[in-house]
Amino acid sequence: MDNMEEVDEQLRVHTEGSSGAVSSNSDDVHLYVCTHGSRDCRCGDTGGAVVRAIKDELRKRRDADPSDPSTCIKLAEVAHIGGHKYAANILVYPHGEWLGEVEPEDVPKILDAILASPTRPRNANEIPICPRHWRGRMGLSKDEQVQLLQRTSS
Repeated sequence: MDNMEEVDEQLRVHTEGSSGAVSSNSDDVHLYVCTHGSRDCRCGDTGGAVVRAIKDELRKRRDADPSDPSTCIKLAEVAHIGGHKYAANILVYPHGEWLGEVEPEDVPKILDAILASPTRPRNANEIPICPRHWRGRMGLSKDEQVQLLQRTSS
């Protein structure tokens, strides 16, 4: 997690655009899945399978109800966010959640949890959106993340 600030800034630029302006009432949720197979096959294989599962689940929900809350979810594949052994890895923006060890069968529950959570950065007092898959939260120090994990686990 040495490059967390760099990843956070790249995500912010990507979602806000080059002007840095973003609508404060945006309900969009951005999911970034690491699929960098040339770096590590675990990310390419598992990440790719999770991307396909997310696309399938979103399609299923939107076909059943065109106004389904999942219409706010934007999906992108990214390269090397770190932690290959935790593949598949997902960054959830603007929540700031960093998820790992995600399998395709986990996708419906993860989407439900994300959609049930307010669309904004989460603070140090809020439990992780998906505790079983939680790898950390952007904007918190290592100590804050350890404390949050300990509170969540107890």
